[in-house]
Amino acid sequence: MLLAVAAIRTLLPLRRPTWNTEHLRYIAGYAVPLIPYALGTFALGQIDRVLLYEMRSAEDAGLYSVVYNLAMMLPLAAAALQRGLLPDWFRLRNDGDLNGSDRLALQSFALVAGLGVLLLLCADETVYILADRRYAPAGALMWIIVAAYVLDDLGRFHARLIGFTRKMLWVSVVGLTAAVVNVLLNLWWIPLWGMAGAAWATLVSFLVSALLNRVCAVWILGQPAPPVRQFVPALLCVAIAAALRAVYIPGELQLGWLVTKLFTAALLLGVLYRIHSADKKALVR
Repeated sequence: MLLAVAAIRTLLPLRRPTWNTEHLRYIAGYAVPLIPYALGTFALGQIDRVLLYEMRSAEDAGLYSVVYNLAMMLPLAAAALQRGLLPDWFRLRNDGDLNGSDRLALQSFALVAGLGVLLLLCADETVYILADRRYAPAGALMWIIVAAYVLDDLGRFHARLIGFTRKMLWVSVVGLTAAVVNVLLNLWWIPLWGMAGAAWATLVSFLVSALLNRVCAVWILGQPAPPVRQFVPALLCVAIAAALRAVYIPGELQLGWLVTKLFTAALLLGVLYRIHSADKKALVR
């Protein structure tokens, strides 16, 4: 009761809210152009499952949905990391400390790549622990979706550069283009390869999104950004892990599990070294 009385007394002076027109105009100018981007993101996340259901079977759609949702652990972790770092990134960018903001971006991407490597190599264990062995056929494709989400994180960094210019229409153009690519590839590949076609369509569409965001941010809008070579070490770790997972079939050799774990440790150490070196050295543009 006392808390309720205190809350009422605190809120009563605010019973006549005032509208800040300039603030509302700023929000509208930033958010409204993102509506097509939101629709494109929704299409990227749902269309493959819908087409799997229509073109293949409900079983394929269900298997793919479970594994897709398990792979989403990576973008959820990346989103939490970005929310924590975003205020510092904007502060450094506003202060003109481009090296500082770029180092922060490279560090966060290396962390996401490290998580991706771990999840990518342990995809089968993740499916067995969090789902069931019955999902193993789709679990064999989880590494493709995880690799796609690593590329998605790279694309989101460059989308943030576009957002810094407040020209959000470019983000929507990229998002819709990637969605169209995803739909076309799904229509082409799902009848041929089923769930594998849907997974590869996701990977290609996120690659297109990352490339187009880079082109828009750096070449069209002229935003300073880390050179592509600065992202290569982390991407190389993911590529090696993906190649290892692509050729390795769980259960053939017990030694294979040990090799997988050793590669995981080595690649994560490489990513951690990349974080350290990015923190200590000035970026060369």
